[in-house]
Amino acid sequence: MGNPFTGAAATSSLVTMTEFTLSLDPLRSRLVSGGYGRVILVANNPAIGAAAAAALALTPADVLVQFNKATGFSLFAEIMCHKVHVLNANGDGGYWGFGPEGQPEPDVRAQAHSELTVYFTRWLSEAAKTYLASLAPPVLGGVMGGQWEASPYPYPAQHLPSAGFMAANYYRAVNFLRLFLGRKPLPLVLLGFTGSYPPGQGWKQHDFAYEQAVYQTLTDVTQLQA
Repeated sequence: MGNPFTGAAATSSLVTMTEFTLSLDPLRSRLVSGGYGRVILVANNPAIGAAAAAALALTPADVLVQFNKATGFSLFAEIMCHKVHVLNANGDGGYWGFGPEGQPEPDVRAQAHSELTVYFTRWLSEAAKTYLASLAPPVLGGVMGGQWEASPYPYPAQHLPSAGFMAANYYRAVNFLRLFLGRKPLPLVLLGFTGSYPPGQGWKQHDFAYEQAVYQTLTDVTQLQA
């Protein structure tokens, strides 16, 4: 994969930057330094079935990212790779996909995984902090897209970014750090990101038209239909 962030002349200078030591949280450090394959973000799209899941041909090196209640959880539960689950703040003090018992729904630890990461977005409630404290390596957790974290794309007023949009930005930031240190960026793949909810479903605060317009400008992001 080429360098999606800089020109060819700048690429050669990046390899000399490995002498720099970056102070990163454990989650970013693992992604920046690790030998991963693709990062595949799977939308909660009911059209995604077994054929689409199989066509991904996931390997143990790949990173599989799912969101909230992860409607495709069973499709990937027996596949060994780095599993990531993002639980998005719901505006009512909790998170989509985080049950009243203080556990993700489904139980994300009850699946095959070489590594497992659980992210909450925007902020951490006391229940989220308690859950994160219960995790032990190689399972890690933390905040993705904190409420004070700047986004490279100014989101339209009166709207909030989807978990998928925040995750795409998060992994692109990881890739920027990898490039800074002379490492290959991780290919980013979006599966089933149609820009719309099924009829009668969905949260109206996201601006999917804006998100789709941004994805179309990102040369390091590949979109796959369900």
